[in-house]
Amino acid sequence: MGKLIITEHLKQLCAILFEQNTPYMLQIASMAEQETILDHIYLAQISEVVPSLNGAFATIGNGRKIFLPFKECKDVLLANRTYETGKYVPKAGDEIVLQIKGEA
Repeated sequence: MGKLIITEHLKQLCAILFEQNTPYMLQIASMAEQETILDHIYLAQISEVVPSLNGAFATIGNGRKIFLPFKECKDVLLANRTYETGKYVPKAGDEIVLQIKGEA
C-alpha cells in the first residue's frame, strides 16, 4: 500500500502519492482562500453525515463547509483510516481527498 503526503507550500495544497518509496503522483491545488474552489483538490473532514439527504457535510480549507453527495463516494482516498475496497461508508471525522465538481 502506498503512502499519501499532503502539505501546504507557497499557499498551495500539495498531495504526493508514494509507491515503494517512489513518488507516483503529484497534485497541486490552490488553497481555499481563493474565490473559486471549482476543480480544486482538498483534504476535507466530514463533520456530519445526513442520511436523509443521502450525503454528508465536510469542511475544507479554513473552515469552508461543503456538501458531499454519497453517489460521488465510489473511489475514495481516505487519509485517516482504511476501508474495504468498494464498501466505503462515510463517517464523521473521516479525512477524505476530494475534488470540487460544482457549486450550489
